[in-house]
Amino acid sequence: MAVIGSIQKQSTVLMIAIGGAMLLFILGDLFSGGSSMFGGQDTNVGKVAGQEIDYQNFERTVQQRVEQYKENSGQLTLDQALVDQIREQVWREFLREIILLNRVTEEGCRVSPEELFDMVQGQNPHQSIVQNFTNPKTGQFNRSDVLSYLQNLENDPTGQEKYRWAMFEQSLKKERQSNKYFNMIKKGLFASTTEAKREYIASAKTVSLDYVQKRYESIDDSEITISDSDLKEYYSEHKSEPRFQQKETTRTIEYVAFSVTPSEEDKEYTISGLNSLKNEFSTTTEDTLFVATNADTRDNIKYYEEGAFPEEVDSLIYNGEKGSVVGTFYDFSDNAYKLAKVLGHKTIPDSVKASHILIKIVNGDTLAAKNKADSLKKLI
Repeated sequence: MAVIGSIQKQSTVLMIAIGGAMLLFILGDLFSGGSSMFGGQDTNVGKVAGQEIDYQNFERTVQQRVEQYKENSGQLTLDQALVDQIREQVWREFLREIILLNRVTEEGCRVSPEELFDMVQGQNPHQSIVQNFTNPKTGQFNRSDVLSYLQNLENDPTGQEKYRWAMFEQSLKKERQSNKYFNMIKKGLFASTTEAKREYIASAKTVSLDYVQKRYESIDDSEITISDSDLKEYYSEHKSEPRFQQKETTRTIEYVAFSVTPSEEDKEYTISGLNSLKNEFSTTTEDTLFVATNADTRDNIKYYEEGAFPEEVDSLIYNGEKGSVVGTFYDFSDNAYKLAKVLGHKTIPDSVKASHILIKIVNGDTLAAKNKADSLKKLI
């Protein structure tokens, strides 16, 4: 049923592993600074209202939304700009969850099971329910389709559809809570009769006046002489005004810049750290989360053509078995040490491998060039 497929897309939060080669960029740019990723580190990505946001939890949510977008749009890969946009949206949702919904709960804005039932299959269904369970041919909402879908959730042996629906109901519940909170604030805003009268008089009152204007530009600068005593007097009179206050203390400094170039010990340390991750990278089933947690760059699940990697490892990656990890190797193209894991292979129908020989036409002699091409063709 089309409406069921649509409602599943709205509530999809599971991460789907896709084929391709995933690169694990650990060091990143060798000529830029950065903290070590092989020692102990704080996994919190932020702290809001005293509540810490765990990086892995945040990144897992981002990847779920990325996979959800891929499923809904039919795209296998997303460009970095779109992924960053999804990441920003998830961050705003985390903030909303912590700041707004906690406040909503404190104020007693709750959604009872009976109210949630009414939003899904009662007499006042939510607009999302109406939209997704409306027959496109008749334009009529069919409540029996909702009931049928809910009953079929129990028939899914994986439990994925039931989980998706639970997430969808949670989003409906949070939206209703937020609406209650904002309505409560709206109803609490009140203007008295005196305030309304004062506002009306202020906006409706007019006066009639005559004035004479003389612009500063009409006076030539050469006619005015400002002495040091005038400047000191002005400074003394106005130095305490807010517009002249300097909010931050400034300093005049001299500094020396040193280029950050890795030593041989730094390189050995990086290689050792990558090698220590190699076994875990090889056995993990959550490759996307692993890369997001350990790498300097993310979102590297995509297909690469032969020749995309350094010559000494390109054939190993291109012809590697699914699940094999190649590395550690150094990539001169972006000055980084890398590990690469093969997740699958793909042949694109509209792609072809080709080689060609170009023969230059000398002095306009097309026939000679053609004869030479025919000779080469026979030899090949």
